[in-house]
Amino acid sequence: MIIVTSDANELVDTLKESGIDSSIIGEVIEDDNSYIIRDGERRKLEPPKADHLIKAYLG
Repeated sequence: MIIVTSDANELVDTLKESGIDSSIIGEVIEDDNSYIIRDGERRKLEPPKADHLIKAYLG
């Protein structure tokens, strides 16, 4: 599950108090493009390809 919040550290602490492990994996910035940075390399984040369930649902 991905959760977006303005205070990630507070959310991690709150979840931990409830016995739920969580991690901060990134941040949202103002930019017209979406990127992922892995191993120091910046790549454009592409939307996932539709699987058979989505294709069936959308008709």
